[in-house]
Amino acid sequence: MMSMQKNAMPHWLLILHVTSLVTSQYIPVREEFAISFSTKKVTLKSDVGFFSFLISGDVIDDFKDAKLNFQFNTVDAYLFGRRFWGKESNSKPKTYTFFHVDSQIAAARSSAGGFSLLLRNS
Repeated sequence: MMSMQKNAMPHWLLILHVTSLVTSQYIPVREEFAISFSTKKVTLKSDVGFFSFLISGDVIDDFKDAKLNFQFNTVDAYLFGRRFWGKESNSKPKTYTFFHVDSQIAAARSSAGGFSLLLRNS
């Protein structure tokens, strides 16, 4: 159940991320989280109406002990598919500690606080 092969986690839909169990904090935004262990890159694409945001960065180390360490370093904003803004980000490194992984669903706690539920995007 907790085994995650390095090529087994291509694209995941981030279907829920909450910082507490208060349901009023849930915002229905489509987000796709992609991890590439071969290139050591991570991307998070968020779609909100006509806007899209692409946040990308680096995998800091390989997936060990059910932990994924990564750091976002660029943010790009798009309107109707055209990039209109971008900047380098200096975010803190983040860790996802996975407590459930199977072929379709992954669940993790974030070092930034909160809980994430991901659904495999085939």
